[in-house]
Amino acid sequence: MLATLPRSLLSGLRAAPGKALAVGVAALLLFAGYRQIIQAQHEDADARGQAFAVPAWVVQENCIEGANLFHDVRWAVACQAQADQGLGSGIADCELPDTHASRLYALLEQAENRCRAEAKAIPLR
Repeated sequence: MLATLPRSLLSGLRAAPGKALAVGVAALLLFAGYRQIIQAQHEDADARGQAFAVPAWVVQENCIEGANLFHDVRWAVACQAQADQGLGSGIADCELPDTHASRLYALLEQAENRCRAEAKAIPLR
């Protein structure tokens, strides 16, 4: 049985091989830029001797969003790898064999659990 990527950010992308990967990388770069902005605000507040607290739910939500984005990119890369072997079209939301899809979903679940644990570790202020 084959599995498909649900609710993917890249699911609407029907493009030439390689374009899905480029879009995924661009999305990751945007997410990394957002994290840099938050980090800069935190460092600025530290320099002024002020507390900069991000609520745990915001940290968890942003972390899980990043984990899902990374999952989408992994899925698109797997689809492209299949296409490179002549087994698919390279569309970012292709069907993957259950074994491969299960591995990707397990990685996503691990990342989401890590996000929840990190959010719980944030001290209340």
